[in-house]
Amino acid sequence: MPFESANDQFGMYEAECVGCESFGFVGDRGLCAACSAMCERDLIRRRDWEYAASAYGLTAAQRDTLRRTVIRQFGERNELLSPESGTTGARKRPRRGSN
Repeated sequence: MPFESANDQFGMYEAECVGCESFGFVGDRGLCAACSAMCERDLIRRRDWEYAASAYGLTAAQRDTLRRTVIRQFGERNELLSPESGTTGARKRPRRGSN
């Protein structure tokens, strides 16, 4: 078995990034390093702790501190992920037969 070169990135493969559509190394989510960082910050902004790797093992107070730090450094607006479905201002349709 040949040795891998020092330039190979563990857990990464060459493909098109689904975030920025550039070709290069992407991770398991199909995102390059820059888009992966933006996605992680968006998950933290949303308080989606189950999917934010940076929040793993943190207490609730530590997660709030992490979120405040991200917002202070990068702003409140999402960088990659679209806004949550409930925040778009879309009206709910009335249910049929609920008269």
